[in-house]
Amino acid sequence: MKISGTAPPSQSTLRSTLESLAAALGVITVTVFLFAPHLWALTEPTPGSFEWDRALGFLRQCNNPWDPDVEAALRWRLLPPTVAYWFGLTGKSALVLAWLGIVTLLAQVDWTLRGLGVARRARIATMFLVAGSGGLLTSMHWLGINDGWYLVGLVAVTLGRGWRSLVVPCLLCVWVDERFVVALPLAVICRTIRTADDAPAESVAGLLRRLAIVIWPCALALLPYGIVRISLSVGDEDLANGWFLRTIASEFVTWLSYAPLGWWMGLRAAWFPLFTGLRDVASARGMLSAALCAVAVCGTLSASIVLAADISRTAILLLPGVLCGSISLARTARGERALVVAAMAGLLLPAMHVSGTSAEPIHWLPREIWRLIHGF
Repeated sequence: MKISGTAPPSQSTLRSTLESLAAALGVITVTVFLFAPHLWALTEPTPGSFEWDRALGFLRQCNNPWDPDVEAALRWRLLPPTVAYWFGLTGKSALVLAWLGIVTLLAQVDWTLRGLGVARRARIATMFLVAGSGGLLTSMHWLGINDGWYLVGLVAVTLGRGWRSLVVPCLLCVWVDERFVVALPLAVICRTIRTADDAPAESVAGLLRRLAIVIWPCALALLPYGIVRISLSVGDEDLANGWFLRTIASEFVTWLSYAPLGWWMGLRAAWFPLFTGLRDVASARGMLSAALCAVAVCGTLSASIVLAADISRTAILLLPGVLCGSISLARTARGERALVVAAMAGLLLPAMHVSGTSAEPIHWLPREIWRLIHGF
């Protein structure tokens, strides 16, 4: 899914950065207006609620990133609370990290697509599709969710060039959320196919050879995380998250029937560029590359449903495929129009959070303000 075209006019780095930030803030504003958080649930801490459950554990980590009593799901997600601890973000001020991650992610998407020569209209459409995904809506609605930061690394792996865009994300993003590792194979495959020369379909050996060139820097960069985690977890049931993994692995069948709904709500209109991207890979690079992408997509979804109950949130792990599909569509005027229509559909289609066997509708901001004032 390699895009060709003329690069955008030369601009100062500062101006380009400000334009990307402005675009990100504009997309967030529209998205929050149409898909608002439950404001009435955010007024005071409520243990056990979607909005506060993860936030209370995260804030506890910010006071002591190495707190041994923090919940198992957060135990190895040390980078955001450590940053908050170092910068002295006390109380609820540390919750701003989640929003900074969202802004950074969307600005990065705009910046990167601009560098690939994608037109402004297609960039904005892609940003709306990403912002309206379950992963980002969860980060906007449920406090203490820092998914934006590991998704920044996922975008870098997928759309970047050079070894730094592989090594730096693999060194850092695993300490934000283990979901990064689950999505990494798809990102690596998308990067390999996207950067391929415009040539006929290649052999199995050729594809594997190019994959290996991308895989080995990632593997080396992940090695410190693996060594630290395995060495500290040996003989320590708590650090190994043994009870948590056994519980999740045995209980995922209870929410398996909700998976189709959760996956749909996780991407909604963004499924369109994902599937068109697979189609374009099959036509441009051959069935072998398309089959490899399809296997990676299915494997990512399968792993996510086993390891996490928040189904709509984890569908964002398919972000590499969504981005590459958007780039592929942006190559033609017809595809660009289709991408814009998909983004508009994403703003009109209903959305909800699906976690476990719970499905929580998302409403627009005026309704949530009314509920905040009058109660629900």
